[in-house]
Amino acid sequence: PEWAAFLNWRCRKIADLVTAVKSVLPAGTALAVIPTAQRASTACWLDGSELAMLARAADALEVMADQASAAALRADAWDVRRSAGEDAALRFVLRPGGPDRQSGVSLVEAARELARIGMAGIAFCDGGPVRPAHLGRIKAVLAALDGS
Repeated sequence: PEWAAFLNWRCRKIADLVTAVKSVLPAGTALAVIPTAQRASTACWLDGSELAMLARAADALEVMADQASAAALRADAWDVRRSAGEDAALRFVLRPGGPDRQSGVSLVEAARELARIGMAGIAFCDGGPVRPAHLGRIKAVLAALDGS
């Protein structure tokens, strides 16, 4: 019980810190928070993040969506939606290159899965230099989402 109480306290402290940061930002400046870089995303409480608290404290949550399989991506995204709440603004971050896209779910398929749960936006990170092939993949995702 003491450990659970500590973890809850820590999550509240992090959410309070996000609220404090947001309160001093210039008007019109949105604050997005990445709750964790580990999988499953809902295990973010291990990092001191609680999705519903952070969703209320920040303007948006930016959730890494770097699972290699469509099933894992779908399960994690729906679990994040359920945990953060229906009103939470969720933006998902995809990596256009490996190791995520080496096998399994394609970038376009991943983006379509994420759109089904009601994402507020999408972002891309590459963890290094962006390769020309990755720019083509990003363009394909944006075209697919624009047409859906």
